[in-house]
Amino acid sequence: MALPVMRRVTAATREPTLMSVLDGHDQLYVHYVEGPQQVQITGEPGNRGPLRCTAMGKCLVAFQSPEESRKLVSELELPGFTPNTITHEDAFAEEIARVRQRGYAVADEGHEFGIRAVDVPVIGVDGITIAALSTAAPAYRMTMERLRDFVPLLRDAARELAAVLPPPR
Repeated sequence: MALPVMRRVTAATREPTLMSVLDGHDQLYVHYVEGPQQVQITGEPGNRGPLRCTAMGKCLVAFQSPEESRKLVSELELPGFTPNTITHEDAFAEEIARVRQRGYAVADEGHEFGIRAVDVPVIGVDGITIAALSTAAPAYRMTMERLRDFVPLLRDAARELAAVLPPPR
């Protein structure tokens, strides 16, 4: 059910669309739609990624219950991967608050050099995130401003997905 919605996002952005869910202190990729470009970001289902320095991870942390979000912020290890990685708990907590306030997350080479992404939460009727939906692209091809232009498209897709995806367990 998710793949047709994600294919529409990829057709509009010409970049891959990725979906992940919260799994302990990681994000777990569950769906991925490849874009038409030769060079692109992948998120193969079954692979894991960090919560602290990716757009998907930030959304998954920001849109949990306030108690769970605070718990994750305090428990996550914050090693540096690039100069853009947030490595201090207070700074991470401030970033999570910004994500929650604006309703989407961005990552600008925070986990790996050359990768940028924008992400929105797929929020269930209980107000808790079911999944995170992302468009990711190589930094040489995509500015952060252009990625932010995809937020309305991603939000529409997330609302559609929220109606068909099961709640988290």
